[in-house]
Amino acid sequence: MSLARMALRICAVIALRDATMAQERVRDSALSQLDALVEEDRAPVITVSTESTERKRGAQMQQTSLVLELALTAKPRPDEETDEIVIGFAETDADLDLMLDLFERETLDALARPDSAAADLFRTLCGGDAVNSPGSDYSSIRGVGAAGQRLAARQILLTADTLLDPVRGEPCDWLERFLDLIEGDPEYGAIHPLLSAFLAGSGPGAAFREQARLFLDAAGAKALGLSPLAANEAGAPVTLTRIAVGGVVAPDDGRE
Repeated sequence: MSLARMALRICAVIALRDATMAQERVRDSALSQLDALVEEDRAPVITVSTESTERKRGAQMQQTSLVLELALTAKPRPDEETDEIVIGFAETDADLDLMLDLFERETLDALARPDSAAADLFRTLCGGDAVNSPGSDYSSIRGVGAAGQRLAARQILLTADTLLDPVRGEPCDWLERFLDLIEGDPEYGAIHPLLSAFLAGSGPGAAFREQARLFLDAAGAKALGLSPLAANEAGAPVTLTRIAVGGVVAPDDGRE
């Protein structure tokens, strides 16, 4: 699991709540939720998910793809042949197209709001403004039904360079801000103790943290001088010896 990817998705959800025409209907990674049924015809809904994370060798950032699905849902109705309840998107028309365009603009503006702690942390995790930055990829695709009909839905794909996860027990500014954001949140407050334990847990010492960050085995860490002395080595007396520097040999005075 990537903590940064999880935080990016949750920050987007919180930032979008009650900030667009979808109001509180912002879903986290919902593929098909019965609780997403709406009573109102053509009610806007947003689904937020993170699809992939990729990190190139030696990179100081990881590339994360965030998907925002915007839909104007059709009112649930019985199927004419089976009488089962059908849940789906409204087929589009000129009015809905205009509404969708405004919906998309509202969504992007919500992630850029300077007065939203969630949106601000979202941009921190992206290393800046993922929506408008030339260093990020952005695409918006029309929703199409199985029969080829144009739907009142759009899929926005944001691909940006995002921060890396901290090593366990290492101080982390963005993770502390994220903990403040979700504390007491009705949907995400339950994970607060788990992340607090990660941040304040008994992590490795400084040398071991660097070894973990670089994903080195013991031999690799020792070769780079990152491996701390073993217990039996740490307690052994240090004996000074003669060292040749520039052809001059320091005298051995016998001190230990």
